[in-house]
Amino acid sequence: INSQSLASNELPKFARKAVHELPDLTTLNDELDYWKLVDTWQVLCNTIRQAKQTQLQGVINEISVQVAMEAKGPLELPVKRRNLPENVQKQLEEMEQSAAADYVELGMEPILDFQEILSMNESLDRVRKLAAMIKRERARLEAKESLIRAFLTELE
Repeated sequence: INSQSLASNELPKFARKAVHELPDLTTLNDELDYWKLVDTWQVLCNTIRQAKQTQLQGVINEISVQVAMEAKGPLELPVKRRNLPENVQKQLEEMEQSAAADYVELGMEPILDFQEILSMNESLDRVRKLAAMIKRERARLEAKESLIRAFLTELE
């Protein structure tokens, strides 16, 4: 996936630099280099999680304000979810549940995988685990980019 790829653009700009600076697992010189790589990957996982949460919260806020503005009477800010109609509350809850499920499918969980790495006794096992995590994300981005290209080709 190159730096100009459509799929990699889902990352915030500051996170793209970290991705491009990730060393190859085969060129790690020592244990310190490995742990620096683990730290960078965990920061990336946290960044993706936070970006997705922020994006979802923006959509939820837009819907909440729009519905509150359509209601009779003065607009109360901040808009409280409990004051929204039940169907809107249910819609927002479903959006949150769907987003949580989508995030789990990403495989970029920033805590559990790293706890597993920390609990491993053998350095080779730790390297394999991290390699699998990175490989999984690369495959996801490559698949996403293929889909984007396919749709763009169809539109042309």
